[in-house]
Amino acid sequence: MFRSRGESGDEPIRRAVFEFVVIVTGVLVALAADEWRQERQELRELNGYVVSVLDEVRDNLGTIQVIKSALTTRKLAGLETVIAQLESGDTTVDDPEGFIRQIAYSADTATPWFTYSRFEALKTSGLLRLLEDDDLADSLSSTFQAPQVLLDQVKLLQ
Repeated sequence: MFRSRGESGDEPIRRAVFEFVVIVTGVLVALAADEWRQERQELRELNGYVVSVLDEVRDNLGTIQVIKSALTTRKLAGLETVIAQLESGDTTVDDPEGFIRQIAYSADTATPWFTYSRFEALKTSGLLRLLEDDDLADSLSSTFQAPQVLLDQVKLLQ
């Protein structure tokens, strides 16, 4: 129909095909770049969550240490009082209420208060799937779920 000077009949088709290929290639490159950027963003978010979960684990270990040190000292003092009374062979006790209190202290238990909100946030975000080490993901899950299961069993036994 309308031809520019110097164009043959199949040249407009070649030009259109070339433009189509250039546009499709540009779109594919843009999609690939966007996917790469998205993956990097998710990995940065995952890193932030992992650091946060690590802080939470450290906090929980600190809680265990506080309970252990406070409880161990009190239990040991109670046990020493009870053992000293039993070894003395004396059937009379100067302070019966204090002696009973020491027996109670020697059998005292404490339930640690673990936090797991940061791990729950990691699970909820869906970024736990990005951990390449499946063993690490399983260990994290069991670390935060096992204490609650064990504490529930302790409650049943008590």
